[in-house]
Amino acid sequence: MAKARRAREVLRFAVAALSLAVVAATASAGPAAAGPVRGHGGGTCRFPQGDGEVPVGLALTLPEAALTGQPVQATGLVFTVELPASVVDALRNWGAVRLEGHVGGELAVRDGGGATAVVLAPMRIPLTTLPAAGALRIPVYGTVPPVIAHRPGRLTVELAKLTTALVVHGLRDQMPVSEAVSCTPGPAPPAELGAIPVRGSELPAPPATDGSGVEIGRDGRPEPQADGGEIPVSLEVDGLARIAGLGGVVALADGRFDAKVYPRGSVRGNFTSPVKPGSFAVPGAERVTGALEFTQYGEASGAATVKITPGPGFVVDADLSIKLFIRLLNAEVDGRSLDVGGDCRTQSPISLRLKGTVLLAGGSPPPTVMGSGFAVPPFAGCGVTEDLDPLFTDMVSGPGNELTTTLILRCFGARPCPVD
Repeated sequence: MAKARRAREVLRFAVAALSLAVVAATASAGPAAAGPVRGHGGGTCRFPQGDGEVPVGLALTLPEAALTGQPVQATGLVFTVELPASVVDALRNWGAVRLEGHVGGELAVRDGGGATAVVLAPMRIPLTTLPAAGALRIPVYGTVPPVIAHRPGRLTVELAKLTTALVVHGLRDQMPVSEAVSCTPGPAPPAELGAIPVRGSELPAPPATDGSGVEIGRDGRPEPQADGGEIPVSLEVDGLARIAGLGGVVALADGRFDAKVYPRGSVRGNFTSPVKPGSFAVPGAERVTGALEFTQYGEASGAATVKITPGPGFVVDADLSIKLFIRLLNAEVDGRSLDVGGDCRTQSPISLRLKGTVLLAGGSPPPTVMGSGFAVPPFAGCGVTEDLDPLFTDMVSGPGNELTTTLILRCFGARPCPVD
């Protein structure tokens, strides 16, 4: 009896030990799953006094789960730039007092197919005073752009690279000096940071449309849009218009796009932008200045697919068409004013097609960047005392122009907009 009891105890101990070993092996095998994850990299920086190693750490939090077709976004991104004590001492001996710079990187996200590159935009390292002794660690906070999971399974997140650029400021021979410091990334960091479980979305497929965002009925004719259910959206619009003929760039800051997104498949809205001055390089003239005004013609409209995110908010995949007149004001050539009149503009509007994904969520969702090429039509109505249409048509009109716009969410739905 005693031997049998002893045998049972040994067996229970063996089973418990085996179970513990399995759990330990499972917990330690492979990278972290969802939740907080960390990675590290860095490289060699060419400081004024000599080369030095600058490690860079990365920490972020992966969501616990994701749905196919929906945005997935890591949060809590923190870079940690570290200058070892030996580098700090060498910089101090050289005369450095403070430093600043930028740190960024790139993630690779895989869902069973190819990798999607997620660029971590360079974030500013604030101006920081070097310590009297010891190492220096500087946290830098950033934002991870969202990605879309296309198939169920696992979404793996890899650290592809980390980049650093620094500027040191100090005193040499009683004179203030600043030196740019280039950094060469070291060996590729450990690849996989973690994985996010992805399950199939239960959302219905978007309805068929006629290409303009209007749902098609069973008979092939456009289905009438139902009233109500639309989502009001207001976006700040910044951007750059590169005019090939002028050889210059016009900023489109402080613009606004106010629209309504209809869940059945369309978006409609209006764009406004203040007049923006610019200066351009024109052959035969030292300096040409003026202001361009972009005025919308008709209503901007297009297709919009609305998706529900795992959190509170929506994703809108938009394909928008917008027409804008370009009006020229306050023109000067080499300091001589040209009386262009009050209606010097393109004979017809330019046509833009903007495509992109806008995240409608609380907080500060990442901005959306859209681009479009366009041609500038001939000008008409230019000149009061002389016909300036041929001059401006020759200077400005033609193909090969580009507009890059950045859309920043102001408010949507019932959320109040900030007061201007």
